Amino acid sequence: MDDEVKIELDDGVDFEGKTRKLKFVIRKMGAFSAEAWMIRAGLLLGAEVVQLQNKRDFGDLLAALCKVKYEDAKPLLDELLDCCLIDIEGVRKNVTPALHMVQLPTTLIRLRMEALKANFGFLQDAAKSSSPEVPASQQPVVQ
Repeated sequence: MDDEVKIELDDGVDFEGKTRKLKFVIRKMGAFSAEAWMIRAGLLLGAEVVQLQNKRDFGDLLAALCKVKYEDAKPLLDELLDCCLIDIEGVRKNVTPALHMVQLPTTLIRLRMEALKANFGFLQDAAKSSSPEVPASQQPVVQ
């Protein structure tokens, strides 16, 4: 299992009018940190968690976090950025202190989404594998 994921996101345009691309590295949370994040998110979302169980898109989770008070969701959203590094010509820097390098707020939202996928993609994979769409013959056998 890889402990980091490398991505590239478009972020506005440069002074020549060309699409500006930023490279990021997402370091996956350790098991205890990820568990704590999931428990805190579940407690914060309350009844929303039940509605999210049948969803397969991380956008739904971010949308649910946007339904609660910003002050309550901010620590969880910030933790998603805390596991991200910006890669500038091979030099990696923590994203949070380097936020001035990001032009568009949508870039930060996409980065958070990618951090969710990197850290909790296994939940989406598990939901897909246990859905009725997968034939029983392809279901994992638990012994």
